[in-house]
Amino acid sequence: MKISPWILIAIIMMILASFPSPIKVVGAKKELPFCNLDLLACVQPFLVNGHGGKLPKGCCEKMKKSTSCMCRFLTAKEQNLNAAAHRIFWFCHISVPNCPKI
Repeated sequence: MKISPWILIAIIMMILASFPSPIKVVGAKKELPFCNLDLLACVQPFLVNGHGGKLPKGCCEKMKKSTSCMCRFLTAKEQNLNAAAHRIFWFCHISVPNCPKI
């Protein structure tokens, strides 16, 4: 009796699927770099790929009050976000905070 290669592959796949190896997620963060979604409207004009436009009223004050959120934004791995954070600091006359490594 000859076993078809497709049947053999299917049997091997079933055996392997019955013993799944544990999956580790290392260093994954599901959080956005923004703590408050209200800050998203303040950040969009500063993004390189953003839509530009006028900065909503009160954004600089919100940014000054949310140092921990700005630290997340500053330490984001995406260069676009990091560059936008520096533009915000310059525009709003905010000194760049000393942020702990996340």
